[in-house]
This record gives sequence, C-alpha cells and structure tokens, in this order.
Amino acid sequence: MKIINCKIQSAFSNRALYLLIYVNKMLGLIIPVLLALIIPYPSLALDVKPGGEIFEDFRMEKNYRDTDENGAVIKTDAIYNLLSLYPSLALTFENQIKMISTADITWFSPFDDEEENEAALSILDAYALFQSESMAIQAGLMPVEAGKGYLFSGNEPGVRLSGKISSRNHLTIQAAAIYHQSPFITAELEYRFRFLEDISLFGAWFIDKDDSVAALFDAIDSNTCSISYVGGRANFFLGNVYVSLMAMTQMGDISLELDLPSQNGNQAGRQRWQTKTDNSYDIDLSGYLFDMDMGINLTESLSLTAFCLVASGDGTPLDNHFEGFVLLMPDIRMAPVFFEGIGNQLSTTDSIHFTGVEREGVIAPGIKLGFKPDDRFFTELSFTYLYPEEKPSPSQDDFGWEADIKMTLEWGQNRSIFAEAGMFVPGDYFPADSSEPDRVSRIRMGFYLAF
Repeated sequence: MKIINCKIQSAFSNRALYLLIYVNKMLGLIIPVLLALIIPYPSLALDVKPGGEIFEDFRMEKNYRDTDENGAVIKTDAIYNLLSLYPSLALTFENQIKMISTADITWFSPFDDEEENEAALSILDAYALFQSESMAIQAGLMPVEAGKGYLFSGNEPGVRLSGKISSRNHLTIQAAAIYHQSPFITAELEYRFRFLEDISLFGAWFIDKDDSVAALFDAIDSNTCSISYVGGRANFFLGNVYVSLMAMTQMGDISLELDLPSQNGNQAGRQRWQTKTDNSYDIDLSGYLFDMDMGINLTESLSLTAFCLVASGDGTPLDNHFEGFVLLMPDIRMAPVFFEGIGNQLSTTDSIHFTGVEREGVIAPGIKLGFKPDDRFFTELSFTYLYPEEKPSPSQDDFGWEADIKMTLEWGQNRSIFAEAGMFVPGDYFPADSSEPDRVSRIRMGFYLAF
C-alpha cells in the first residue's frame, strides 16, 4: 500500500503579504466606523453562526493537453479525487453588519503511484459587510465578478459599494487587486423593469502591474498593460422565450519586453512591430465579446435553450495591433472539456495570447435540453460547435464539437449529488500530423453538502 505523503501548501505563503496589506487598508476604512456604531451600544444583538460546506469531486480525464518541462505539448490521462472542506464563521450585528470568513482545505488524491497526495490550505474569503435598505458596503477578500463571469470571476481583496438610486435603478462600484497587485475597477448601472427582466451598462478598467502577460511565456521578460472594457447586459421575455444578452468591447495597449532569438522564424513578424527600444514592442488592443441565451419551456418539465458565445481573435498577432478579446480570469461554463482541456493550450511558438480564449478567438453556438420532472432531479444535455473567429489558414475551419450531459439529484436543503460526462472531438483546426488526439473526454462525479 502506498504511503500517503501529504503536503500542506498554505496560500498564506503566496497571498499573505498583499492580502494583509490590502485588507488592512480596506478594513481600516470600514472597521472603525462599524466599531464606533457597535461599542456605544453593548445591548446590540450579536449572532455567531459557524458553518461549512463539503464538496467531493472525482474526475477521470482522457487525452487532456498539458506541457512538459521543456514546454512541449503532451497528452495526459488522469484519474484523481478532490475533497474540499469550506469551514466558515459569520458574525452578524443587528442584521446589518456582518463579518464573514471562509477557509478552503482541499485534498488532492491521484490514482497514480508516481504522483503524491497533496493538501492545500487557503483563505477563500474574509470580508466585512454593512447593509441597509438602500445601500451595502463590502470590503476584504471577497468574491469579485465582472462581465457575467466571462471577464473575471474569483475571490480577491477589494471593496464594493452598491445602492439604490431609485426603486428600479441600482449602481454597483467595485475595486479589487487581482493576480497580486494589479488594479481592477468596475462599475455597473442596472435598471430593473420587471421580475427577472433588467438592463444594465457596465465598464471595467485593468492595469497589469504583475507582469501577468509575461508570466505566460518564457520569451516575454516583462510587460505593461492597460485595458478598458465597456458593455451592456439585458434579460427579458420575448413572448414565452427568455432572452439573455451581453456584449463587451475592449480598448487598450500593451508594451512587451521580448527575448526572441532571430533564428526562430519570427524575424519577419517582429519587423512589423513598432519598435521603441531594443526588444521593446508596443501593441494596441481592441476586441469584442458577445453572449446570447434564448430559452423556452416546452412543457412543465422540459426546456430548450439556444446559446452562442463570440469572442474576437487575431490571425496575425505579430504586428502592432492585437484584436483578440482578453479574458482576465474567466469562468466559462459552456463546453468545459474544450475550455479546460484544450482551449488553454492552443498557442503556437509565435502566438500572443492571454488567459481564457486563445488568440484566434472563438465562435461557439449550441443548444441545451433540460429535463426537470420535480424539484429534486435535473438533467441537462448540451451540444456545442466551436469555430475560430479568426481562421489561421483557409483549411483550419473549426475547432471541433463537444457534447455534455449533467445530472443533479437534490434532497433536503443544501444537499446534492451530481454526475457529468463530456467529450470533445477536434476538427480540422488541428493539423493531421499534430499530436492532437481523436477525442478528449472527462467524467465527474461527486456530492455537495452544506451545514
């Protein structure tokens, strides 16, 4: 029997310094105000509520793409188990002031004798929240989301202010330090005209101060980057069809310090770049993203949804203008096998890409069929076809297609089990002589329990 070698990898080692500094600054603004409200009134009711969640996730992945120590793309098969515990503590003062903290303890157990079992400990969130009938202030390590999760989704140090301008208008402004210390500021104005129907305008601004782009490639020594996003969302009924739309456009610039040898075949492309100093190149950024869902209830238990995601790409990244849409830290839930096992590994030696959709962009139309016979059981079948928005060559027309099935069974409150299976079949985007497998698949099973 294999002896389990358990490593405790504390996230404090990576995040403690900037977390403590940033949270201290944020909470330093709000905590004195909260204490000033609480201390003079010792009779204020204090509610202490410990809690937690358990999440079990067993995965089988076949032909996922990875890179070896030399950066070469390889195919991998993996069977492993993830068990996560999320203990939490919530302090509530008079139903207006809350202090919430949640830890993340995850055990990684691979079914491979050559890999070791590991355990990781991190702080998921730790924030203070003041809320009234008209406004809410939140500060600390907290969930941060922008652009329906496509642009950014994660837990980061920050502060958020949201409030009612009128009975139908809501304004939300948030500022966060993503990656380590890169500023990310968003604002959204929402108008709610009926139940489940609303329209909003939003903007975001990101400055890369962590060389996050440079970290993706050995050839890039450092970078400076500033990106602005402007967009809008709408959710409404069109007869019996529920429509959800979102569109974003980006503007910005990036300066790269490259370390590319002249004999690597990229010299012709490099000569098209605007040169500032030795190995320094300026690139203008532009791009767009569009997302649509249109769903209808066919019967009381059967629903049909058509969807489409479009993110712009760039077929010639080695010039001084890049038109691929930059997703900073996206949560893309459609076609999970492609976006998790294939989509993040499509780079070539001359590509400039970012986390999320690759430099060629993506066009991903699809359909979903949902079946919910009662409040406990839900099944969803989906089919997605994926194309590059900017074809790298006339013969590379499509990424391929993916089929997924998800089943969820809930019982009681905050208890559920799930099973998922997905398969991606590559198209002619991948050359016939490449190492791309015939198909890529993933199976997931597990349960969720909250207490």
